[in-house]
Amino acid sequence: MHIVGLTGGIGAGKSMAAVFFKELGVPVVDLDDIARQITQKNNEGYEKIVNKYGARFLNDNKEINRYLIKKVLFSDLNFKKEFESIIHPLIYTACLNEIDSYRCNNYLVLVVPLLFESSSYLGLINESLLIDCDKSIQKNRVSQRDHIDSELIENIIANQLDRSERQLKADKIILNDGLPEELKKEIKIFHNDLLKKLSK
Repeated sequence: MHIVGLTGGIGAGKSMAAVFFKELGVPVVDLDDIARQITQKNNEGYEKIVNKYGARFLNDNKEINRYLIKKVLFSDLNFKKEFESIIHPLIYTACLNEIDSYRCNNYLVLVVPLLFESSSYLGLINESLLIDCDKSIQKNRVSQRDHIDSELIENIIANQLDRSERQLKADKIILNDGLPEELKKEIKIFHNDLLKKLSK
């Protein structure tokens, strides 16, 4: 089965692109979705976080406070390494299991925010698709969507690969500086071209 690694900086439009792929009937495996699932109450990721950090990252409902974790992640490098060593193996295993469930499909899209920052998922994909946008648009989208402060946005962007480096590494780039309809059109073109290629 052909696997497309979908990536892009925060706010570039990965999630929207994934929705458009789903509308075309393409299976999508999203690492952010997996991370949310495994850190929900009573799941393995949740248990490991609580065992390691106690109630430090829990809200009043005893659920994981993702905003607080994100804030510490991108301000404390040692914590980031420690936390990722706990959660990333669980995400990877769940990802492999989900991919395996789609083996009968023509191709699937694997959404990996940090595809080029780590070698873990490059070996799983056949090609990469970068959703890209101007940095000012990126910041504005994140601010409106997540309602987080500009300092955290800057820290997150600083922890991601530089835009020009992502562009160099990507097999295919779709620019997403405009309206959702334009992105949808580009995704459909990519989809149709890939189906033609796979049918040869």
